[in-house]
Amino acid sequence: MTDVQTSWNKMYNKHTFTDDSIKCVDNYDEFSKTYEETSAALGFTLPKYVADVVHSEVPKDMFEDPNSILVDVAAGTGLIADGLRQHGFTGVMDGLDGSLEMMVKAEEKGHYRSLIKHILLPGTQMPVMDNHYDILTCVAALSTGHIQSEMLPDMLRTVKRGGHMIFTVRDNLTARDYVAKLKDQVKSMEADNQWTQLSMSRAEQYSVNCATSKDPTGKSDIDDGPMYSLVYHFTKN
Repeated sequence: MTDVQTSWNKMYNKHTFTDDSIKCVDNYDEFSKTYEETSAALGFTLPKYVADVVHSEVPKDMFEDPNSILVDVAAGTGLIADGLRQHGFTGVMDGLDGSLEMMVKAEEKGHYRSLIKHILLPGTQMPVMDNHYDILTCVAALSTGHIQSEMLPDMLRTVKRGGHMIFTVRDNLTARDYVAKLKDQVKSMEADNQWTQLSMSRAEQYSVNCATSKDPTGKSDIDDGPMYSLVYHFTKN
């Protein structure tokens, strides 16, 4: 088994392709210490891409304001925060993630004011105030086995009016049904005038893609890479 295949099987396994977010979090706890190494082996560039989007599309006066407050939902080990600090973001960043062990790694970097342990589950609310953040990011977490698309309204709840929400959704064969449901949720929120779309792009998530329609866990030797994600940017009305 190649290094890429081994890394793929750590990232995508039976927990990833169910709706059991708690077991999926347990999976991240188990390999938190090697998560960034595993991500690098797969060519995981999506956090950098999203940091670029935030830097280029969020108004300059907001991005450069040291009083701006950002929440990184599903912060993981802090890869998006790495990219934002490299772009010169000096505002306050809070992180939220279901995996305590991943947050331990994120805390070591010193980017975040606070890190909150919370699993986003339907019927629950994030332990965050309404209309509190200028910017919200959620990278590589809206997908099967992770965060359900019906949690988008709760994420938006935490953003100030006129604030920005940037999130991604994996866009491949194994996520087809999930993406369709998310798009319905997006359209419903637009119809209710909750937010306005500023951009949507399709970006490389991983430089490889070992999943097939018959074997989403990636136990074959087939590499159809790269794997893509849709990247949405909305402002709250």
